[in-house]
Amino acid sequence: MGATAVEIGDARRVTRSRSAETVFLVQDTSDETDALDAVLSAAPASIDGMPLKDVGPLEPIGDPTETLRWRCGVQYAPLAGALRAVGSVTISGEIAAQKQQVFQSLVHLDDYPTGACDYKGLLNVTDDAIEGAEVDVWGIQFEVIKVFADAELPDLAVILYLSGTGGRTPVNAGPFSVTDSETGLSLSFAAGELRLLGLRFGRARADGAVEFSYSFLASPNRSEVEIPNIGSVGDLKGHEYVWTRNRDQWDEDAHITVKRPVTAHTEQMYPEADFSVLGLGVEGP
Repeated sequence: MGATAVEIGDARRVTRSRSAETVFLVQDTSDETDALDAVLSAAPASIDGMPLKDVGPLEPIGDPTETLRWRCGVQYAPLAGALRAVGSVTISGEIAAQKQQVFQSLVHLDDYPTGACDYKGLLNVTDDAIEGAEVDVWGIQFEVIKVFADAELPDLAVILYLSGTGGRTPVNAGPFSVTDSETGLSLSFAAGELRLLGLRFGRARADGAVEFSYSFLASPNRSEVEIPNIGSVGDLKGHEYVWTRNRDQWDEDAHITVKRPVTAHTEQMYPEADFSVLGLGVEGP
């Protein structure tokens, strides 16, 4: 019996960066060339419109001097020089942890020894300050590429001055959504959740079209934010900030003077702007 190659059922992967890969199991041969030929014969000519790019690496399963079984990867990629269609929108990115300094815990658990001061969930309280701690919070960082026809290019000057004279990166003034024209993936954000981090653009193609690549950071809005010793400060948009003024107060239970928040202050850190000028999605009520 000659070499046989079978695709492993759950091995196929297609990425949003327009590439694909899969893995084949090869049996009944000890010859590398025969194993590669079997994979080439069994592998599909294309995946998701992308032609086969490369086969390998070929890895023996078991003793390499006696093996009759192999594991082999297969890669697919768009044809070199393939152009995105004019008007197409492509989204890629990740939901990942973002570092953030916080000054209170979610839930205060206990104090030791018995009778120790209860700081009401405030973190790393010293005689002089409430220092807080660094935690990971969810955020969506993503890129949107759109191909604009030469007669429909966004106005770069308008985008540059979305922030006004302050120069800070802008956030969306109203609800905003964008949809990937290939996958149908749609991302929607409430006002204040989405911040524009940057824009890259290339030279005009032979057809006059230009690819614009926007990068964004999304952070969810928060409802009824609570501050120890003060209470709710209401709702905060995703990129807004809250800080407290702290003073020494006597703790009757622990019989010591401790730092406590006495006033809280919410701040807008980035200018709001109409993202419809980006030419990507829909902004509205």
